[in-house]
Amino acid sequence: MVATKTAPVTKEEALAVVYDFFKHFQTWISTAKAPSQTELERYLSPQFKITSNGNLIGRNAADYLSRAKKLLEKYSRFEISKPLEEPIHSGNEIALYYRVDLTPKNGGAPKQVYIFALGTIEDHHIARWTQVTHQQGTGDWDK
Repeated sequence: MVATKTAPVTKEEALAVVYDFFKHFQTWISTAKAPSQTELERYLSPQFKITSNGNLIGRNAADYLSRAKKLLEKYSRFEISKPLEEPIHSGNEIALYYRVDLTPKNGGAPKQVYIFALGTIEDHHIARWTQVTHQQGTGDWDK
């Protein structure tokens, strides 16, 4: 297999791709309507992979759709903050530190999750997402 070089994107372009996905993800959660795989593929590349706290949790958009459906079952509100620190950009990668406020459907206590993520942007899609999460409160937010 021959490695190909991905064209760099500006910081603004990378952030626009990520924020557009965040906006649509929040809408899906708040309307309790799971996106279709086609909808996800408007934001995630066909080679999309997501790693969380060192574990591969999604190998493609279909895996991520399954994960999104689980979150829809648990939460009525999923609010993603603006970056808590200035995002860092290099080439086609963007590093973000942000907070997610979660409201459980079962009426339990709201949760806050702090996420540091490194996203790789390819062809105006998120190709890879590596995140480290820290949760305020009890219980696993994404299990």
